[in-house]
Amino acid sequence: MFSKKTLRVEIQNLEGDFFSGINNLVFKDLPIEAEVTAVKLPAGISAKIKIYGVSKKNMDAITTLKWRDGFIVQKAIRLYANNGEGEFLLYEGNIMEASPDYSKAPDVCISIQSCAGAFFNLKSDIPPSSLPEGVPVPNIFQKICKDFGVGFKNNGVTGNSSGSIYFDQSGLFNRINAAAKAYNVYPVIENNLVKIYPNDGYSETKWNFTKNDYVGYPTLSANSYRIKLDHLYNVSLRDIFTISGSEVTPANATFHVIKVSYNISTKIGGNWLMTIDGGRIV
Repeated sequence: MFSKKTLRVEIQNLEGDFFSGINNLVFKDLPIEAEVTAVKLPAGISAKIKIYGVSKKNMDAITTLKWRDGFIVQKAIRLYANNGEGEFLLYEGNIMEASPDYSKAPDVCISIQSCAGAFFNLKSDIPPSSLPEGVPVPNIFQKICKDFGVGFKNNGVTGNSSGSIYFDQSGLFNRINAAAKAYNVYPVIENNLVKIYPNDGYSETKWNFTKNDYVGYPTLSANSYRIKLDHLYNVSLRDIFTISGSEVTPANATFHVIKVSYNISTKIGGNWLMTIDGGRIV
């Protein structure tokens, strides 16, 4: 059965309108290229997205003016993918840079670089947090997230803090990392949502991949095994996966997900691949 792979991009102006009464632009049925990479904190998840066939009016509206001192309009971007089985949110973040690319004219595009936490660390007016002894650990993370206006999810973390911790770091990533170290929990930031887990190897989902699922052979890369798939899965950095039936004997094992990458395009001849890097579980 033929399935049409599609991508859709939404861009939202967080500080006003692009045009009168319009603060959300939607791009679909256009050639779109995207490279999305999710790694462990503090880097978080980032994306490079190119949209072809955008009108000059819309390109001008999206373009950032970073070179103009003290001025950048905050914009959010969301990327939706469809394998042919229904659309799902693949990436959500903030635009760091966006500019028209005429280098391959007449094949012109708007080129966008984005990071999930791009603007969180710019909030320097949030006061440090000093918390008394006995506060439940999830409440500490919930307060930090509330300060930055992002979502929070507790995944089984229990217990109270053992002392007053003074968080004088600026920025969401720095504060989350400081709290995670102090209270021995495992944090993940995905799509503007902070999740914390007990630091005991707990996993959200276990994925099983056989040689019929991935492209080519598993490869060893930077002390981890890497597989490529031509179907997109919503894999989390907190998940684990197994490889079975591979001719590469050492790869038939169980791994923690340490990196997830997408290289996808709706241009003719473009890629539709995701890559998972995993560290072996001893």
